[in-house]
Amino acid sequence: MVIKPIVFLLDDSRATLSQGEALLQNNYDVYTSSSADAFFLLLERVFPDVILLDVLMPGMDGFDVITKLKADPRYRDIPVMFLTGKSDSESERRGFALGAADYITKPFSGPLLQKRIETQLIQRQLESVVNSNAVSKGIAQVLEDVIERLQQLKASVPCMGESDLIR
Repeated sequence: MVIKPIVFLLDDSRATLSQGEALLQNNYDVYTSSSADAFFLLLERVFPDVILLDVLMPGMDGFDVITKLKADPRYRDIPVMFLTGKSDSESERRGFALGAADYITKPFSGPLLQKRIETQLIQRQLESVVNSNAVSKGIAQVLEDVIERLQQLKASVPCMGESDLIR
């Protein structure tokens, strides 16, 4: 049985949540939330591998959410990717300064999003190996697993069409 990585998507747009879930559900276990409060309650029950986060939301915005995540030792190493329509350089700079792993502006394609998520998962896995001082055999096995995951992802990502864009 293959265990899918867990992806959380936090966005106040129901359309973005539905599109994101539809694009990602074949390769990931996707959990969605339209509010920061519901997101943090879910986070107490399910530990994600990647968090996709909108910047502009009512109440607690994406910058507040990432600040809270990075302040908590339980969550600080989870890659957070901003997915937002806010595309100015100051927002990008602020997001990266707060610890974002990536910043993608809407509209974006499904294949692009999947590749960027896979990149974050691979980087996290490699960092885990390096930080654990694994022996050569363990490193070789992890690298084989990474290569296999990349090949599976490459085979599963369809060609990009207009319907793949999230707006």
